[in-house]
Amino acid sequence: MTGKERAAITTLAVLVMAAAVYSWNSLVADGILTWGMKQRAYWEMAGEITAVFALFVLAFRFSPTTMVRIAAIGVIGTVFLWAHQAFAAVAVSGLYAAYLWIMGRWLLGKLCGRGTAGAAREFLVGCMFVVCMFCLLSALGAGRILYLWIFVAVSAAAAAADAIGGWPEGRREGKDAGQSLGQACLWAAVLTFFCIQAGRMNIAVDFDSLWYGVRSPYILDNGRGIYENMGTIGIVYTYSKGFEVLTLPLSALPSYSFAIGFNLWLLAGILWIFGRIIRICAGAHASDFGICFLASLPGIMNMGITAKSDVATLFFQVLLLYEMILYLKGDRQALWYGLGAFFFSWTMKPTALVFSTAVMGMSGVFFAVTKRISGEETRKKKTESSAGPAAALMLSLLALGGIWTRTFLITGLPVTSVFSSVLTRIGFQLKYPFCVQKIPNSSAGITAAQWLKDMAKRIWGILFNPQGPDMDHVILAWGSLAVWFFLCVCTIWLFLHKRERAREEKRLDGYLHTVFWPFSVCCVISLLMLTQVDGNYFMLFYVLLMIYGFRLVSRLSNKKAARAVFWTGIPVILFSGIIMTLTNWSWTTGFTPVSWRHMGYYDHQKEQQRMMEEMGNKEIWEILEKDSRHRLIAIGDHPQVLAFPCNAQSYLDITGTWGNVALVKYMDNFVEFMRYGKTDYVYAQAGYIGEDERSWSLTCDLIEYGVLIPVCFEKGNMLAKVDTEGVRTEESVKHLEEFLEKYVRKG
Repeated sequence: MTGKERAAITTLAVLVMAAAVYSWNSLVADGILTWGMKQRAYWEMAGEITAVFALFVLAFRFSPTTMVRIAAIGVIGTVFLWAHQAFAAVAVSGLYAAYLWIMGRWLLGKLCGRGTAGAAREFLVGCMFVVCMFCLLSALGAGRILYLWIFVAVSAAAAAADAIGGWPEGRREGKDAGQSLGQACLWAAVLTFFCIQAGRMNIAVDFDSLWYGVRSPYILDNGRGIYENMGTIGIVYTYSKGFEVLTLPLSALPSYSFAIGFNLWLLAGILWIFGRIIRICAGAHASDFGICFLASLPGIMNMGITAKSDVATLFFQVLLLYEMILYLKGDRQALWYGLGAFFFSWTMKPTALVFSTAVMGMSGVFFAVTKRISGEETRKKKTESSAGPAAALMLSLLALGGIWTRTFLITGLPVTSVFSSVLTRIGFQLKYPFCVQKIPNSSAGITAAQWLKDMAKRIWGILFNPQGPDMDHVILAWGSLAVWFFLCVCTIWLFLHKRERAREEKRLDGYLHTVFWPFSVCCVISLLMLTQVDGNYFMLFYVLLMIYGFRLVSRLSNKKAARAVFWTGIPVILFSGIIMTLTNWSWTTGFTPVSWRHMGYYDHQKEQQRMMEEMGNKEIWEILEKDSRHRLIAIGDHPQVLAFPCNAQSYLDITGTWGNVALVKYMDNFVEFMRYGKTDYVYAQAGYIGEDERSWSLTCDLIEYGVLIPVCFEKGNMLAKVDTEGVRTEESVKHLEEFLEKYVRKG
């Protein structure tokens, strides 16, 4: 390398190490992560993952053939997963992911020939097809999870029978000299990062997952399917439920980890597609490093053990980006598969309307302006069948219509969240009992000087030190030092020599410029505008930033300098991996305790029942579990009280910022809401309600006037039957006296 190149690489290394030292001192040595580092469970986990990493390195480095390597990795992974009661969850969710791929492969095989589309497109089509079928079954009144299981079993058997003899023969594996030590360490690290998540996913179920992610059997299935109005008001119950519908067959199993495990498989898919993008943009040698770098980020991997839809949304967004790059390279079909991934991502999460549309919109602008494909390339692709791409686009629109129809039937809007304020302005009518959610604005009510100070602090927190009130949800899914690293790479790149580019490469660079910079501006605007920032908002930004950075490095004329830039990212990978072990959405430390005698999974339902019984709810639990279709309003700790085995919503669901507090302003309002929701029971948790709170006076009034009829008092808890036509009688007055005597109040 030249002196100029050495100076630039040295500067990059110094900037990275300085940031790592500062962030370590701020977060780990004397910060929010210090407590976790001191726990015995953490060091037990650290010792275990070190051993697992070493075993993976040996498997990658010294296995004589690919098959031996796969077998060794399989044995290590199986032992680890079984020890932490995650084997069945990962295996079953993996089988379900394979089923979705098989369905897509079968459908595309019928339309355009076997094996012509590729695994990513086949999986996309399979997901969209299954969501469409589940929506159709619900529209016909046969959307019970039991019927969905039957559909999955029958369709899988039919596809397997049809595919007999149609699968390509496996090729013989010869001897393999093994991978270099560097490659072995990178891939061992990737698998170790997955083991970290799988090892703790049973005990790291987070607030949002407990609130709505793992409760699909009660939120989406009341006997007929997803289109029934469950009488719930919390905005999370009206979100676009594409991911939840897709994973409905997994949701009714006894462990939450069956559905959560599906996210781990989607993460693997994200890394695979990301690796293919890096291979196109930066070459094969950068692919392994890029996959490991992305896998080390807490902002990506920590989302793999939630039951939320962020990982699924990112999967289809990354697939959209991949298809757009293939279209740029001359694959005419890619545009239609990209559009399919684009519309399908809208079914996953409301924010996809912003982020997916930003990528697709800027892609469209670029293609429209540059006329991206030559006549020769067009002629070369004319012989390909258009049936598969057309089916992908049609299925995506049908799936989007099926998912948005649910929200529209319940709320009057096709999509909720902050978009309700926009939609009502253009003519949509919001139904009772929902209220309009406004777009939050962090600058409301403060001076310009204070706003600039707050925003500078927020940006500093995102880059180096995510601590403080507005960083609570950032540290849990932080991009670590990746943003700083790639910003430094982009700056250093300006001072290094670049090689000459072919016309096709210039077109790719132009596309990445067109997509990356406007998307980054959108992310900065959201960062500066929102009152609450979540780290998972920026998952797609991390992916785009890495693709853009790797592409710049690949353009350097000196290959040694390019490799040196990559290796300066090793401290970032190590730092990110440690932060990942210390953070997750539930702030759980360590792994699920090691156990060898079990059924292969962690029984969350039994654990929830045990916890409820310890709180004095044994009899109440038995009453409610007689019919999972019972509708309950639970006045108690949220989301803890949502664990009852029925369609439960909490008092906070109704009165929180995501509900409608006007529903409890007067007793008649609340009675009307219970009538609307066909509420069967109201539960009051012991020690939760104080005499100076609205919930106390409301509950007393409802009992006195015969709307609530206590059926069970147990250790200070109360369960009452609802009669919306109740009136005040001598008996209802006695019920109030009984409540005042037996219910344990706060304080």
